[in-house]
Formats: sequence, C-alpha cells, structure tokens
Amino acid sequence: MKKSIITLIGLFVILLFAGIALFWPNTGTTSIKLSGTPGTHFTGFYVQDGQRVDVAATLPWSLQRVGITQFEFRKAEPTGDFAFEAKRGGIVGLVGHFYISGGLGQDVVGLHGQLDHWSINIRGIRKAA
Repeated sequence: MKKSIITLIGLFVILLFAGIALFWPNTGTTSIKLSGTPGTHFTGFYVQDGQRVDVAATLPWSLQRVGITQFEFRKAEPTGDFAFEAKRGGIVGLVGHFYISGGLGQDVVGLHGQLDHWSINIRGIRKAA
C-alpha cells in the first residue's frame, strides 16, 4: 500500500513537470547574429510575442530578444557573403537549448527559421529559377 502511494506521487510529479515544459511560453533568450561582407544590405523580419518586426540593415548585425518564434532574412544582393548563428537558452536546462550556424551559398538568397520549445528549423531560401 505504502509503495503504491509513493509510486502515484512520483508519477504525478513527473506528469506535472512534463505538462509545465509543454505549455510554458518560449521564455528563453534567442540570439541571432548575421555576418559576412561588412556593409552588405539585407532585409527581413522576426516574430516576437506574436508581433512581426521588420528589419532592414547592413552586416554585421545581431539581435537578442525573448519570445522569438520565427525569422526570415534575405540578402539584398545575391553575391554577398552571408553567415548566420542562432542560439537560445531554455528553461533552466530543461528544454529549448539549441545552437546552429552556417553560411549561405551563392544559390541561396536568404534563410527562414522556426523556433519552438524543442528545436529550431532553419531552411535556405533559393533563387527563383
């Protein structure tokens, strides 16, 4: 009897933590750094707390915000070098930690990223054929 009560309490605690992790808002700070040929122009946007924020700037450029769920950046000129780094710290080591970086080749004009609790998905945006 005593063992089953302890087991039930343990199961409840595990389910409680799992529920909190699934429904907790994206509170980790997201850092995005764009680099390449200094002065290269780019445009794009990011979505923070459900609001789209447009960006028009030059490289190098960086951003650090809480609540980012999506972003997209495009080179103004397809020949410029363009590299990216994205990282986010999650909830005290539980979920949402990631780091990804890379560069865009000449056939790629931009990148699009989606963030959630568990991961980031970044894909290149190719030139129209």
